[in-house]
Amino acid sequence: MSTIGILGMVVNNRAHQAPIVQEVLTRYGQMIMARVGIPSMDRFEGIITLTVDTTLGDIEALSRDLQGIPGVMANYCLLNACDQGQGFCEGGQALG
Repeated sequence: MSTIGILGMVVNNRAHQAPIVQEVLTRYGQMIMARVGIPSMDRFEGIITLTVDTTLGDIEALSRDLQGIPGVMANYCLLNACDQGQGFCEGGQALG
């Protein structure tokens, strides 16, 4: 079942890692509804948030692929699941 979710990531050494992150995001492009990127010039890192329409399995796979890139930290939250009494945030951990 499709659900709406948000995935946030921090990309360290963004000048070097950005092409690798972009390659992963392109593979999952069909699920991405919106993307916002914020560079941090003084800290050499970037913050990217994605709004996605996808399944739990696909957002888990995207998160796993992103976390497989050195210097990338990613977590997600599924919003529709909260409407059904299941809150999934903190990288997929059930919130209650």
